[in-house]
Order: sequence, then structure tokens, then C-alpha cells
Amino acid sequence: GNSTPQFHMRDRSCPSADPDGPFYDERHQKYHLFYQSPKGRPCQPPTQPCDQFTEVWGHATSTDLCRWKHLPAAIWPDERYDMSGAWTGSATVVGGIPHLMFPGLNVVDHLPETMNIATPANLSDEDYTHWKMSPLNPIVQAGHDFTTAWRTAAGEWRVTNVDGAVFCSSDFKSWTRAGGATVFPGGECPDLYALPPPCAGCNATADAATAPTHVFKRSNQQFDGYQFGRYADGQRNSS
Repeated sequence: GNSTPQFHMRDRSCPSADPDGPFYDERHQKYHLFYQSPKGRPCQPPTQPCDQFTEVWGHATSTDLCRWKHLPAAIWPDERYDMSGAWTGSATVVGGIPHLMFPGLNVVDHLPETMNIATPANLSDEDYTHWKMSPLNPIVQAGHDFTTAWRTAAGEWRVTNVDGAVFCSSDFKSWTRAGGATVFPGGECPDLYALPPPCAGCNATADAATAPTHVFKRSNQQFDGYQFGRYADGQRNSS
């Protein structure tokens, strides 16, 4: 039988790769999903990691997660810092404004991967068709595959990446690496989600002190892995 999912958003030419930056926009009550699509200009030279064509961020919106409206590419690599492609990243809504965080590649000039940010060019556009690059791009040398950002109890924004390193920001504009050590296991397409607190009927003293607080997800070529553990502002204990 046909193993294609009943509801699966994909580009009509079917080259869609990693999903990027899903978020729900309360302002216009729409879901947004981005994805890797090799539709950019030919990569020179045609070599890894960009192969023959550069990766762009495809973009689609939906009101019900079933029917999708395809839009022009949200991120098109046309700067020196991303001329070899805009790879897998994330979206974080900050103060009601979505911020796309993407890694820029430049293998032509042998430059390191960098963190970059884009925001809607027109907040009145219900589809956020066009996106503008931050004037601070490239922000920091930071690898690729950024998670959705989370906020610590002190109000600091943090993200991790494919290497398990953590990057911090107080304003979601300027970012720095938090020391030299990695905090999470390395892996592609990582993400960190907070779990709900123990149920009302749980023993608050015994269970709350040992119950996991977060789930961490990462991928490799064989599997998607999920780890439950306790995380608090940079300290991780996983199982």
C-alpha cells in the first residue's frame, strides 16, 4: 500500500529536507513551517556540504495544519556569510515577533559556519511573506542546527546546536558562546522541551525533586533519540 502520510507538508517538486522553525503566530492565527530546499543558485565549487545547489528556506502557512499555502523562499542565501546555503535552524517568538535563526555557510572562501537572524519585513502581512536580515549578521561563529531558544530564570536566552554547545543572549540580538564545554550530546536537529510539572496527586516532596524537567531530542543517520532529564540554567542530568 501507499506509505505516504495522510497529512504531510512538502514542496511540490518533493526535494524537501529538514523542517525548520515551525511556530504559531497568534497575531494572525496561522501556523508557519519552513524547510530545507535545494533551490538556490549553483554552488561553486559543487562540493560538500552544499553539493550542487545551495539550500534555501522554503515557507508555507496553514490555519489547520492540513491545508498549506506555499510562499516564496523566506531565506535566500545572497550574502557572503551564507553564499553556500542557509542550513537547518529554528524559530523563536520574542515579544510577539518571530525570529528565524539560521546557520550561514560559505565553503567558497572556507569561512566558518555562523549564526544569523531574520525577522518579518512587514508585521501586517498575515503570511510574513518577506523576511529581513539582522544588520548584526553574521552574529557569531556557531556551527549549525540551532534549537528553538529557551529562557532561563534570570531572563537570559539560550540555544544549543549540533555540537551540544550553548549560546547566550540578553537581548536576542548579540550572542556569545557559554564557555568552551558542551552541555548536551551532539546530534543533528536537536531540540529541548520543558515538561509539565508533576501531577497534582504526586508527592510534591519526593517526586518533584527527582522527576525529569525536560526532554532533549537529537538525530543521527540511524535514529531520532529522546532523553529525559533534569535541566536548570546550564546544569544537565539526563537518563
